[in-house]
Amino acid sequence: MSRKAAALTLLRGLFPGAVAGFGAAEAAEGGQLYPGEQAGTPGRVVPHRQAEFLAGRMAARAAMADLGFAPAAVPRGADRAPLWPEGLCGSLTHTEGLALAVVLRQGLLSPGLDLEPATDLPAELIPAILTPAERIWAAAQPQPGLAARLIFVAKEAGYKAQYPLSRSLLSFQEAEFEQTTPGRFRLRLLRAAGGLPAATVLEGRWDAGSGFILAGATLPALTTEGCQCSGAA
Repeated sequence: MSRKAAALTLLRGLFPGAVAGFGAAEAAEGGQLYPGEQAGTPGRVVPHRQAEFLAGRMAARAAMADLGFAPAAVPRGADRAPLWPEGLCGSLTHTEGLALAVVLRQGLLSPGLDLEPATDLPAELIPAILTPAERIWAAAQPQPGLAARLIFVAKEAGYKAQYPLSRSLLSFQEAEFEQTTPGRFRLRLLRAAGGLPAATVLEGRWDAGSGFILAGATLPALTTEGCQCSGAA
């Protein structure tokens, strides 16, 4: 099984398949951007960044088709977050030339997605990323460095899920991870973010395979009702 197919299989286990569409693309596959899609200022974007941006858009269009929608452009807003077509919200992630996307019908859930290599989080980053309680939990795991990486991935997914609703950038110390059961976690906001009160809880799932850790997080439908959901990459 290719790493793209393996990652797509992992991705399908993180969100409710009945209401979500999923897509994956390799940067090496190439493709064409749609009008309005641009990675940055023409002539100033390095080739690998342009390839990753394209792969993200190809994954997004595959996810739209998976949900039964016609492929459409996903431009980038002034805040650099993807602007999803009317009626959809979603999230993109990419690492090491592999891009993944999840899309849902707007008003159901606000999703966040993150993919990272399954390697130990560098020790020098742990104090900035993990709260004291998270450090205690990670240190008690069989592979503390990998557990710290999981927390990083889960927080990235959670921040992407909350951003379309709050339009707030959170630091790594402003939300706290808790693994509830193997493969499932909660992320609790430690401060208010936009219209989201402190102690708002995001539900998430994670999985690992083919050298990657993947996490998906969502906010419940009641929170997202009536909100413009654009996702984040």
